[in-house]
Amino acid sequence: MLKPFKTIAFLLLTTAITATTHASITNLNYEVTFDSESFFFDTHVYQGTNANLHTSAPVPINPDFSTLGDTTLSLNLKSSTGRFYANFPKAGKLVLSFWTGNDISHLDGAFTDNNPLITFNDLQAAFTPTIKDPTTNVVFTGNSGDGNRFGFEIEIPENQPFSFESITFTTTVPAAYNKNFSSIITGSDPLFHGYINDTTTEHGQFLSLTPIPEPASISLLAIASLALTTRRSK
Repeated sequence: MLKPFKTIAFLLLTTAITATTHASITNLNYEVTFDSESFFFDTHVYQGTNANLHTSAPVPINPDFSTLGDTTLSLNLKSSTGRFYANFPKAGKLVLSFWTGNDISHLDGAFTDNNPLITFNDLQAAFTPTIKDPTTNVVFTGNSGDGNRFGFEIEIPENQPFSFESITFTTTVPAAYNKNFSSIITGSDPLFHGYINDTTTEHGQFLSLTPIPEPASISLLAIASLALTTRRSK
């Protein structure tokens, strides 16, 4: 996990897990709410700025598939403020890596979905997010492993402010897959962040839980702060 450059706390986290069955298909719904943020600038390992979002109580993805038939599983990413906001000053990526357990390297008997459904709910944007393959997938380990992973990379253009209420990540697990994850009772801290590959400039919190000022507004704020400082020094 990246060490945050600075951290801001927001509203309390709420999580919910629900399950419903219709005919022979089970619907499992997991929800995680992100309630704090940080950014990290690095010129060596990560080669740019990461605008990170965090959750204070990670949720494990731990169904017992041995007791289920065909299963539609949804992971909902929500904001404690009701919306996510972003404005990438340079083109970059929106990235999720959500882990449960420790090991997904055993693929013998694993379930893998390389084309999961990614839905931006109430997206307000002048562009269509582009999903990158094959980095977007779902993996539930084989019998010798004990983990699962949800991940995506989405290309974001520069200077295109956008916001959305939530993201829903959906996959369908067939009845033939019967791995039991119910012994996993804690979740890992999911990595949900915006990334800009630029070592020349620190870009700050361009993915946030609160509205991001337009560049012109930032300039006006800077001028106002300078005027105030000059007045106080007289």
